[in-house]
Amino acid sequence: MAKKVDDSVLDAALDALKNNCNMMTACAGEPASYAEGVEPAAWQASTAYGLGEVVRPVTRNGFNYECTTAGTSGASEPTWPTTPGTTVNDGTVVWTARTARQLADVAMSGTDFTHADGDTSGRKTTVGSKSGITVDASGTADHVALLDTTNRTLLYVTTATSQVLTAGNTLTINAWDVEIADPS
Repeated sequence: MAKKVDDSVLDAALDALKNNCNMMTACAGEPASYAEGVEPAAWQASTAYGLGEVVRPVTRNGFNYECTTAGTSGASEPTWPTTPGTTVNDGTVVWTARTARQLADVAMSGTDFTHADGDTSGRKTTVGSKSGITVDASGTADHVALLDTTNRTLLYVTTATSQVLTAGNTLTINAWDVEIADPS
């Protein structure tokens, strides 16, 4: 039995990236969750945090911290644990340690995505090249993640050619494709 899908169906999946992605990050290792792939804001004192929000310490330590109990942070920064899954109380907030995989990040918009026919079948979207991206943390980037920071969603992750990055330098992420083949 032959299988067929209309291009509009495949484009709808690619539109989820185009319409929701507002951040791309270069990562050291594959992020398994939004909290691992995002470049969060630094922690702030006496601030209300909602469930699922992510912060990093004022002085980076290789971890992000996901709010797993909503509340208001304390007057001074907590002593951050450095074992994934470990929690720390901070005022009325409870933070859970997550490995920080992002090394550099850049803002994205719908204009950074271009749909076209796939190289062999189906449809693809080309993610536009970005240059002059400031490297936030040193490490070896080997993955690229697309994120929706509004809904705290890790949308897409792909491997990348390994590149050693040094904090303070800049990075270029060349254009690349996300392709969905026709069913076979």
